[in-house]
Amino acid sequence: MSTLAKILALTIGLTGFAVPAADAQKTVVWQIGQFDQSSREFGNKFNLEDPSFTPTFTVGQSKELDWPASQKASVAGPTGKHSIPYTIVFDLPKPIQEPTG
Repeated sequence: MSTLAKILALTIGLTGFAVPAADAQKTVVWQIGQFDQSSREFGNKFNLEDPSFTPTFTVGQSKELDWPASQKASVAGPTGKHSIPYTIVFDLPKPIQEPTG
């Protein structure tokens, strides 16, 4: 085993990162948008300062434009600082099994 391979094996062992087996199944529970490092498909005409702003995305019904392109954890509005709840609604027909092996 080369020195580089030994260092990688030690690093993987210490951090807990591992490469999944080639036959492991990938299960996507829900996804909003594309994983392309862009937010262009999302909406940007939201008033984040509005205390009634509580975005909800229903998978299979909502459009990507219904979800804000950026999210803030809290804002200071006319009624004071408040958090913004972001809700994603989705069905999970059965529990997801962790891959074994």
